Amino acid sequence: MPRDWGVWGASHEALRTCWIVGHTTRFRAAVAESAVTNFASLYYLCDAPDIFSNELGGRPDEIPDIYRSRSPLTYAMHCRTPTLMLHGQADDRCPIAEAEQFYRGLHDAGCETELLSIPGMTHMGDSTGRLRCGGCRMRAVGLV
Repeated sequence: MPRDWGVWGASHEALRTCWIVGHTTRFRAAVAESAVTNFASLYYLCDAPDIFSNELGGRPDEIPDIYRSRSPLTYAMHCRTPTLMLHGQADDRCPIAEAEQFYRGLHDAGCETELLSIPGMTHMGDSTGRLRCGGCRMRAVGLV
């Protein structure tokens, strides 16, 4: 795979982006938008916790090892890929704490990282947000 490839994902694909950067150094850069990074905190903070407890097989207090092992934050210490976290301040599905935790984990690991918090952007800001949200996102990655 060419070393000049990057990886980008929004929502569930952002979870995969965060997972990937904790497990490989094959990408030159990564962008994660509206990512899930810690299933335990997500369960307690999001607007639809049953989605995640059903998918994982229980609540965080019942199966903490499963929540920990499935969370990209657990592997952030291994990340060496420069990573941009994009997150809407109005995201109730994946609250901004998800991006803040991963940003802190990458920072603590010495990984080049940046967190762009976009005012007014919801979880669906990647596809239905106001033009202002899309413009912020495109400027962040240098496409505008």
